[in-house]
Amino acid sequence: MGYIPALTFPDRRGAMGRIRCEVPVASSNARTLPELLDAVAARDELPAVLSLRADGGVEALSCGALVRHAHAAAVRLLQAGLGHNEPVVLLGPNCPEWIVGYFSILCAGGIPVPLDCQAGGRDLAGIVAGCGARRAFTTHGHAELLRLNRAPPLAVTFLEDLRGDPFEPELTPAASPLLPRPVPDDIAVMPYTSGTTGTPKAVPLTHRNLLSNLNALVAARLIGTGDRVLLPLPLHHAYPFTCGLLGCLATGATLVLPAGVTGPSLVAAICGAGATVLLGVPRLYTALLAGIEAQAGSGLAGQRLFRSALRLSATLGRRTGLRPGRWLFRRLHREMGETLRILVSGGARLEPDVAWRLEGLGWEVFSGYGLTETSPILTFNIRGRVRHDTVGRPLPGVQLHIDAPATGATGATGEILARGPNVFAGYRGDPEATQRAFTPDGWFRTGDLGQIDADGYLHVAGRVKDMIALPDAKKFLPETVEEAYAASPLIREVAVLVHEGRLVALVVPDEAGVRERGAARAASLLREQIEAMSLALPTYERIAGYRLSHAPLPRTTMGKLQRFRLPALYADAEAATPAVATGPLSAADQALLASPVGRQLWPWLQQRFAGKPLTLDASPQLDLQVDSLEWVALTLEIRDRLGVELGQDAVGRVLTIRDLMHEVQAAGSSAGESPAGPSTLPATALAEPGPVFRMLGLAFYALDRLIMRAAFRLRVVGVQHLPQQGPVLLAPNHASYLDPMAVAAALPWRLLPATRWAGWTAFMFRTWHWRLLSRATGVFPVDPDKQPAAAIRSGEAALAGGHALVWFPEGRRTLSGEIGPFLPGVGVLLLNSGSRVIPVRITGTFEALPWHRRWPQWHPVTVAFGRPLDCEALEALGEGETPAERIATGLCRAVARLGP
Repeated sequence: MGYIPALTFPDRRGAMGRIRCEVPVASSNARTLPELLDAVAARDELPAVLSLRADGGVEALSCGALVRHAHAAAVRLLQAGLGHNEPVVLLGPNCPEWIVGYFSILCAGGIPVPLDCQAGGRDLAGIVAGCGARRAFTTHGHAELLRLNRAPPLAVTFLEDLRGDPFEPELTPAASPLLPRPVPDDIAVMPYTSGTTGTPKAVPLTHRNLLSNLNALVAARLIGTGDRVLLPLPLHHAYPFTCGLLGCLATGATLVLPAGVTGPSLVAAICGAGATVLLGVPRLYTALLAGIEAQAGSGLAGQRLFRSALRLSATLGRRTGLRPGRWLFRRLHREMGETLRILVSGGARLEPDVAWRLEGLGWEVFSGYGLTETSPILTFNIRGRVRHDTVGRPLPGVQLHIDAPATGATGATGEILARGPNVFAGYRGDPEATQRAFTPDGWFRTGDLGQIDADGYLHVAGRVKDMIALPDAKKFLPETVEEAYAASPLIREVAVLVHEGRLVALVVPDEAGVRERGAARAASLLREQIEAMSLALPTYERIAGYRLSHAPLPRTTMGKLQRFRLPALYADAEAATPAVATGPLSAADQALLASPVGRQLWPWLQQRFAGKPLTLDASPQLDLQVDSLEWVALTLEIRDRLGVELGQDAVGRVLTIRDLMHEVQAAGSSAGESPAGPSTLPATALAEPGPVFRMLGLAFYALDRLIMRAAFRLRVVGVQHLPQQGPVLLAPNHASYLDPMAVAAALPWRLLPATRWAGWTAFMFRTWHWRLLSRATGVFPVDPDKQPAAAIRSGEAALAGGHALVWFPEGRRTLSGEIGPFLPGVGVLLLNSGSRVIPVRITGTFEALPWHRRWPQWHPVTVAFGRPLDCEALEALGEGETPAERIATGLCRAVARLGP
């Protein structure tokens, strides 16, 4: 097929370098795509396509070979009886044969119908039947899908067979009289819409449509002869087809097809083929940026330095147009390929922050907006006039109009209407859909909401059909709500919908983020994060419920959310249908279940969690409701049955049953070795501080008392209930960072030297200043997220030493100021220590310093101490399945009763 099988690239820049030569650019003169091929053929031996193999090799298809093969296959189609404007299905992965197949159909006078390789057999059969195709170009692997429900069967030409050398040498572009020559208004390609609404429609695009769009893109001069454009997107979609394939052919650039779409495959393609441009979608660039930032720097200091340098570079880029990132992050560019300079985004909206950070790393970033029906580009951000908060200005020849109540007003929001030579004429075989798609005066309804600013830039808000309407008549776009919740480091994806009259969400947790915070409390952490995000939204945009999914949300191949599938997924999740992978087990999973640990642990887990969605992908915390207290019991049972001790660090890494089995396996193989990390307090944590620390602590307490009484007019109630000395547990509610200061100022001086405080490691021990203060005031480290059992043991040690212990049973600040549920760990602590507890109610601190403020404001504060209570009294006051739960709920009610 004109390949150069031995072509290799010995260095990262590519052996062929960046070829610069004068070649015909036919898009401005060509009236049809076959005329464009005439100019492509004139480049003869220049590479048209570089295709990378999984083994690292590169195959090249020259421009001349591409045209000769396409013409030869077109002649054979005509000899086989292909009719004029007869649709021919094209189904296969990105490869040079796909490109040859497309142009052979086109040059023979047929209509190429490119289809999605990831579509199901039933969907493909419906599309094939609807378009009336009798022939198909496909691979052996996809042929059976096309044969489903077909009578008579399709006449199939296999793409693999195009690897031979069947063309007639004398058949050249200048001497091909057997081939028909189309006119500009003939159909050049007929893709189907992406299916975000569940009903794909045939979109016939003419030569005039495509070339009008192509001419405008060529005029922007983003790419030229010698550029190599890496295309990881499927060619059946209009965006990569026009901007990638046709754009390269029109400008003399070389199209690079990677061996896969994984990160390593793309880096190998950039380095191996010397790619200068990457054509992608926003999800690709978001993942690229996340991967770069996750690996940036070594340690906390290195990461902070990287983030500071990135902010500086992005700021300079915004203000000056300079690109210092190529120098600041030169190691990154060496590893990813020094030739890459341009990132082009399409298919969906690219977040401005992502674009600017990529610019800060040293790349040029360009984005635009369009639809399949518009061939596809309507607007674009061109060099020198890039505004990443917009999708750019209209291409030459394109007209935009906003269908808003204040017609013609600058900045008015409404549906985006378009017209121009790139806009299609209507859906094939669907006159009703065509009528709905156009206004009476001929404007195409894009279905998107947006506005045009005073400089002519388009701002896209979202889809008209996606607008959420609540029963109280409130309306809003789901993207704004989803972006707010997705800002949490614990959430990978989120999609909102209306279910039974309520705004709800499907949430896909970010496993890495959950593990970092502490997998043992995954469910609680997610709930708290969602509550925190809700408070930043208007009341009507806050979700009233959510369900978790471990599977990615359904999207098209271009990354667009298929919202029509969300109601069924949410209903399944609400019915406790496991949203986990249930397909065939991989070889690694089969080996895990067949291992000695698997043979013992898996049957026992099936018995223990009978009636629950137990699979290797199931999460103990999110699917099986294993909380921090239940983890203690579960690890004890594993120890008794298998003789394996799981440490707190191991539990903190578990987010699936598969993780649990691997941790048990690892712990069993390393039995007798020292644990990975401390699970008890250092010896100095509860020791009496030395004279210097004691004086520093007293000075802080004195200053704290002065501030709380003078600035917040501290009022103390019930101080007579405090004992002369410990052991005793003080259990206050927690609504503000001022709470520990309020309690310390309310305690009598006699108790302060012997008082110990449970302090969250992520806050009280994050810097040397806080560690110094903690040592002086008797604060010891606890991590209820990653090491709940160790936190309880530390509290027991403090009480056993005769100390008064201040313990916040909610685990963290509440976000509304109301008292939140007390975690059952306080019940375990009281049961194991036998200590009495004094409920403490703090009021006023939330008003003085709520979670969303950085600096306090004046507000009076009250601390009320209740009567000492024992476990028996608390159990009688509370409720729950276990004594620890009853003690925790009873203590919560006792604290609440002390309020105003």
